[in-house]
Amino acid sequence: MTFNFTFSKRQIEAMLKMIDDHEQDMISALEKDLRRPKQECMVVEIDFLRNDLKNILYNIDEWVKPERPEKTFVNLLDDVIIYHDPYGVALVMGAWNYPIQLLLVPVAAAIAAGNCVVVKPSEVAESCSKLMEDLVTKYLDNIVHKAANQYLTPVTLELGGKSPCYIDSTADIEKTTKRILWGKMINAGQTCIAPDYILCTKETETKFLAEARKVLKEWYGDNAKDSPDISRIIHQRAFT
Repeated sequence: MTFNFTFSKRQIEAMLKMIDDHEQDMISALEKDLRRPKQECMVVEIDFLRNDLKNILYNIDEWVKPERPEKTFVNLLDDVIIYHDPYGVALVMGAWNYPIQLLLVPVAAAIAAGNCVVVKPSEVAESCSKLMEDLVTKYLDNIVHKAANQYLTPVTLELGGKSPCYIDSTADIEKTTKRILWGKMINAGQTCIAPDYILCTKETETKFLAEARKVLKEWYGDNAKDSPDISRIIHQRAFT
């Protein structure tokens, strides 16, 4: 681990340069793995990551400052300080549905906190995995610690679940339908918080289905399979 946050900031800056230098390579890899449209690549992966890195650089000096909490009668005469120490080594295992963003955002957070990171891209998104392997080793400092596994302490899992949408009978059905379908169709629905089902009255259901058919045709044409504006399921096993 490193308590030198100048080093951490240098790594975050290197990640920003990596994105600027290889933005098109990332788009191409995402297109190969998910056939994701360029605009979607930018919104949900590349610009998302870029903005997160800039936010870290803007705030890191404040985040790592020691805190002086309010004192109570018990420690009134003491000098009470909270220091934020790194855990040591973090293991980040990427996910295939957002193979760049969900890998590098937690990597950046771990580095910003002063940790060293073991990075494991998703083997399912093969093109992105190969690209990340090449770029991370090129742009970030490789520091290997002996017996690093001794310090892999807490585990954090990012899991998806059922995400219902409720449509009230007074809702603007045109606006509501577009918002729900956008959330469902981005990345071909392969998002942990994508809308999963809808709660509404039978009357609202009829209105929603009619509007949904119109919107989907407007977005993707008569045959969505031929549309360049919709991502694809990562592989047959995920589809079935």
